Amino acid sequence: MKNVPIVFMLWLFLPALGWPDEDMDPGVVPDPTPRGEIGYINPDVPEFAPPTYPGEYYASVVPATLDLAERARLAIHAVTSMTNPNCDYEIYFVASHVAQPPALLHGNGDLACHGKFMEVLPLLRAMSGSLENMEVETTWMKVLLQLQGPDGLIYASTIGRPWILPPNFDPGSGCRALFSVWRDMIAYEEGKLRVNLLLNRVSKWADIESYIPYTGRVDVKVKEKIDLELRIPEWVGSEQVHCEVDGQARQPGFDGRHAQVGEVGAGQVVTMTFPISERTEKVNIEGFDYTLIIRGNDVVSIDPPGRYAPMYQRAHYRSEEPLYRKVKRFVSDDEFSWW
Repeated sequence: MKNVPIVFMLWLFLPALGWPDEDMDPGVVPDPTPRGEIGYINPDVPEFAPPTYPGEYYASVVPATLDLAERARLAIHAVTSMTNPNCDYEIYFVASHVAQPPALLHGNGDLACHGKFMEVLPLLRAMSGSLENMEVETTWMKVLLQLQGPDGLIYASTIGRPWILPPNFDPGSGCRALFSVWRDMIAYEEGKLRVNLLLNRVSKWADIESYIPYTGRVDVKVKEKIDLELRIPEWVGSEQVHCEVDGQARQPGFDGRHAQVGEVGAGQVVTMTFPISERTEKVNIEGFDYTLIIRGNDVVSIDPPGRYAPMYQRAHYRSEEPLYRKVKRFVSDDEFSWW
């Protein structure tokens, strides 16, 4: 059957998923229901408290540049919304965009993502403060206990879930990489704060607001007394860096690529500026030729951009006049240093 077209294969398995129904509205795809009660190996689990994510929320107006906390909020929406409430919020592993109407489908990859989605949710919530779909997260915690046998192994029953054969579990996730980058953007130890990546980031020690790639500027709004260092971009020479603390010039020292601002106090604002320029590169990707315009390290234009979903349409970044947006910031009480 390996040569059977994908579309046919999807339709072949749809009846096992409880869909489609002859009387169904062709424009609506309902969530399938399980074929009877789901046969968990451990159906009766002790009650537990749902997770909480304490921290500080506050409003801010920031440059409209890359914000990994916002990416985390969108990731939470994605991983918790493509779920089936009729099957304990089991995720849909397959999306059929060529069906009419388009549909999300269950498959044996559903449970493969269960554990890794559970793992990343606390990390993403610590980044963004988003509490969207908390009922999904709590149900997933219960399901993981129900899947666990007396020997500690995970058992994926086909009772009520005929689509899970053969079951498999996969530990990887791009969301984990998102958290890793966000976490390591800064490093704090014994009063010293090192900023390793000049993107938007909040913390209990300082808030970082990046104007890159509009212009070469980064503001650090200090919350407590720190010794501050910032890693400058690869295209900037040390002699091109200009630093101000509360509008007063300060000459930084350098430790490799890190500009050493020195001691700054709570309430002070450090502004670091440097030149940023554009370059054009011609590249070949998977046999196709493209022309890129790169501003700093950001691709702001690609030609050809694509026919149906044009990419890198970022002319606003080339104006040197930053746009701003209102955001709700969150600083988590939990640092997840164990991860």
